[in-house]
Amino acid sequence: MKKSIAILLSVIMLLSCVSVITAGAADTNATLNLAGKSYTFAKGSVINYTVKLKTENPIVNGQFYLNYPESILKVKNVSFPVVGDSTMFCNYTEDSENLVSFNFSNIKTVDFTKSAVLATIHFAVKAAGSGDISLETEAMSSLNDQLILNSEIDKATFTHSLAQTTLTAKAAKSSIAFGASTTVSATAKNGFGKTTYTSSNKKIATVDSKGKVVAKGVGTAKITVAYSGLKQTVAIKVVKAANPMKVTAKKTVTANSKKDTRIKGVVTVKKAQGKVTYSTNNKKVTVKSGTLVVKKGLKKGSTVTVKITVNAKGNANYKAGKKVLSVKIKVK
Repeated sequence: MKKSIAILLSVIMLLSCVSVITAGAADTNATLNLAGKSYTFAKGSVINYTVKLKTENPIVNGQFYLNYPESILKVKNVSFPVVGDSTMFCNYTEDSENLVSFNFSNIKTVDFTKSAVLATIHFAVKAAGSGDISLETEAMSSLNDQLILNSEIDKATFTHSLAQTTLTAKAAKSSIAFGASTTVSATAKNGFGKTTYTSSNKKIATVDSKGKVVAKGVGTAKITVAYSGLKQTVAIKVVKAANPMKVTAKKTVTANSKKDTRIKGVVTVKKAQGKVTYSTNNKKVTVKSGTLVVKKGLKKGSTVTVKITVNAKGNANYKAGKKVLSVKIKVK
């Protein structure tokens, strides 16, 4: 069965009756023939059919009928790109006879004398089968409202092309640490509309309109890239980040040999994630909340070097952290 789309154009153009594509199918593939050349597309593919027009006659209004095998192809979108200095605007409604009407503005600045894209029709290959696609024209109206007949329309030159819509997506890094970022880049061709990005779990990773991914929590999120009805999914694994703890300590302190000595602010810990604990390699020296406690009994006049180990336990998003520093204790 064939389906007809009538496309109403308010753009400078001439149209001719051109037989374009014959479609055939085998198994799950659809074979389309364009100007004597065969193209094979798998079921589920998205393809675009581009029509270029070259003419020197100033035509304002017109129609062409696009017939296609409804059992094989489904129209997803019809686009009219920028031509010359003018953007061609359109709107359409589809009636019970599948007639689609288009209206344009700024038509006087459109220049088809060097061959420009008239329209691009995007199809989804929904099934295997066979059928024809053809382009048929009707009478046009010129700038001075003169009716242009089919005999004059036939003087226009049309160029037709058929290409498959493709989409690939790849992450610069598939595994990133909490708080870090990466980019999912997409290569989209021969389609319509914008490329969009969505995350399956925003608590793990978010993604913006340009594909930048920011890690928000440990786990795996799937980033879906969509374009012209096609989708690609990239998995992003978020792992725990290194503990950002910063530890400093005084290089030298003084303790009393005859009584316990408490020295505040010897060890300073900042940005530690998780519970912080301290240990030393000397039984007479302990640390609690940055305060150094030296028990009496160290030899008077000696200098004792103590290694202090600071541990941060970490949490759901950060690994455990460890820092070792040395402090010299002068005993009086």
